[in-house]
Amino acid sequence: MKLPRRRPSDADLVGWLETGQPSRVDKMLHDPEVTGRLERLTALPDADIATLEAAVSPADGFAARTEVGVKNRVSDLERVGTLFGLLGLGAQTARSLGGSDETTT
Repeated sequence: MKLPRRRPSDADLVGWLETGQPSRVDKMLHDPEVTGRLERLTALPDADIATLEAAVSPADGFAARTEVGVKNRVSDLERVGTLFGLLGLGAQTARSLGGSDETTT
């Protein structure tokens, strides 16, 4: 005969979560009543949620500034790539004009 399990108090649930024993709570997560109590007990106050949202929200104009910065960076990289390509072309031309046609036997 299986004995009914004692329902943990709110203090027990919070204590298990705060003391690093969430595995004790995991065993009870199939119980909708316990799940609802955990959600209520661990919910942040509205003021804290608003503060967190303000802290992680990007500043006004962030997306536009980022887009401009990325376009500038890509443009700079394209210019550097062109410069190296031109330098490499000069070296290839010098080798071609140098007439070092060596054939190995």
